[in-house]
Amino acid sequence: MFRRIAFCLTFGALLAGALPAVAEPEVRFAALGDTPYLMPRDDALFARLIERINEQRPAFSIHVGDIKAGSTPCTDAAFLNVRDHFTRFEAPLFYTPGDNEWTDCHRAKAGEYDPHERLQRIREIFFSEPVSFGRNRRSYLSQSDARHEPAMVENALWTEGHVIFATAHVVGSSNGRKRKVGPKKLFDARDDANIRWLDHAFARAIREKAPALVVAIHANPEFVPGDKGDRGFVRTLDALTRGAQAYGGPVLLIHGDTHHYRTDRPLRDRNDNRVDNVWRLEVPGAPDVGAVMVTIDPSATPPFAWRPMLVEDESPSDR
Repeated sequence: MFRRIAFCLTFGALLAGALPAVAEPEVRFAALGDTPYLMPRDDALFARLIERINEQRPAFSIHVGDIKAGSTPCTDAAFLNVRDHFTRFEAPLFYTPGDNEWTDCHRAKAGEYDPHERLQRIREIFFSEPVSFGRNRRSYLSQSDARHEPAMVENALWTEGHVIFATAHVVGSSNGRKRKVGPKKLFDARDDANIRWLDHAFARAIREKAPALVVAIHANPEFVPGDKGDRGFVRTLDALTRGAQAYGGPVLLIHGDTHHYRTDRPLRDRNDNRVDNVWRLEVPGAPDVGAVMVTIDPSATPPFAWRPMLVEDESPSDR
């Protein structure tokens, strides 16, 4: 009897070892940003884009900021209008702010607002609780909860199909350094918090053996390594480089800001060596209104695939 039990256990162990490993599931999501821009024209186009995304049935969408043009008024009404659009996404929508929402609000055409007052208002309107937008809302881990940094309600982290996703509040205009946005200590506090959040995301990816990590920010960080680069982005690029090299798995950085759809691998370390496991996706932006459908297949090399999707202005011509 004992021999029979031992044989069954041994055979079962061999059989289990012979079974193929369970494949990691694919993840499909939409990435967009720098839209809506030219109002009221983009209201209708953005609504049509949301319909197109809903038809594709992604797991969720990520908006990387700039929900208005930099020289249009930074009013509560403008913010609330976009928030209303966000509720029309069928799947969850995650959002990270751009510079047009607050750092550019000191401009005369933008209303000559205090940028940090506008940032506080953005946080109140869009980040009052750690839950996505969309008809099927989804909770996420906020940096304000995870790291005891109450100001950073906008930085989010969630998991889909074992892939880890994180947003970090890194904006254009030198990450806010080139605008009249108040004392340098306010920049330093946000920059410090972003670095800690990126470190946290990479550490979690390593700990959980995640098949991929996706980081979404607004800014095009220009990818010039070290002190030769833009001072507003130096520490962000260092954190991405350090984290990616320690993690070793595939990393996708999504951003907007410069309105030019492209995919490449531009990240280089301080010795000017390319960081081969980091891909960049820049989403299209104004005057285009569109998104990119992204598929992550952990069994593929590389695991990232993308398909841009634009909507056309169907309004009557002036001719």
